[in-house]
Amino acid sequence: MKAYLVPAVAIGIWYFFNVTTLLFNKYLFKVAHFNFPFTLTFIHMFLCSVGALLALRVFKFQPVQTISNSSWMKKILPLSVLFCANIILGNVSLSYISVPFMQTIKSSVPAFSALLSYVFLNVRFSTRIYLCVALVVCGVAASTLTELEFEVIGFTCALLSSISTAAQSILISRMLSGEDKLDSMNLLYQMAPLSAIILIPFVLGVETFSLTGSKSWLYDWDHLYTIDGPAMLVISGMIAFALNIVTFLAVKYTSPLTLNVAGNFKVVFSIAFSVLLFGTKISLVNAVGCVVALIGVGCYNYFKAMDDEAAKKEIVAKPLTEIAIKSDC
Repeated sequence: MKAYLVPAVAIGIWYFFNVTTLLFNKYLFKVAHFNFPFTLTFIHMFLCSVGALLALRVFKFQPVQTISNSSWMKKILPLSVLFCANIILGNVSLSYISVPFMQTIKSSVPAFSALLSYVFLNVRFSTRIYLCVALVVCGVAASTLTELEFEVIGFTCALLSSISTAAQSILISRMLSGEDKLDSMNLLYQMAPLSAIILIPFVLGVETFSLTGSKSWLYDWDHLYTIDGPAMLVISGMIAFALNIVTFLAVKYTSPLTLNVAGNFKVVFSIAFSVLLFGTKISLVNAVGCVVALIGVGCYNYFKAMDDEAAKKEIVAKPLTEIAIKSDC
């Protein structure tokens, strides 16, 4: 019983923080009118930096992993840029478009992963993987063409966020292997502070010290000088860090594949709560497009796992075959 209960609880908590992070950020943008995604992302990165530092150095949540200076420059730096771009683009898109539309676009990550792997790494996939990718693309296209709250900026940022997510996952699997392999908590410990530093010029130059004050949260945000205003931003950052902790635990007690499959249902919960809380309107074709995209993602994850498992068995079997051949000589 315990073998099933612990993973179920881990995924349930992961659902809660994942959906809460998304909806709370949407609340800040739509209801609290905090239309400053760079500043919000900086707060998230700063609090994630502090949280990771406390988790690893003070509470000894995980052993601290070290990485060489050369690896830091060649690997952590570009990964931090992608990590930062991914979060900021996601927040910008969320400030313009609805949660269901954003989640549907984000389901295109597997398609971009396959495309980038094919173009830059010359990786070939099975026919069924490409069919799954085509299904995802069709679903996203149908949802886009019938979106009731379509915004070019939001759509573009969500699409770029999907590309950066795909590139980040590929780089992590390719670059951080062997001696440089880091667990998710140590990776956050390395990337979050650098991402916060990268964001400082954008926060100061774009959203803080605007000459006219028309784009500055120092002048424009009514909640800034109230008790609940700063508290909402801090809570948002704490939830973002909690999500990273919970994701780490969910992977530990389940598996990356289980989490990928569970992610499809997470999208359904996000969309349902968005409709209930924000009154988001969804057309029939839009809903069908979203379902098609989710089915495509689910099939992609399943078949990708099967292909990876088959490849591992082939690698294990190959040396045994070679030994048998040599023994016959």
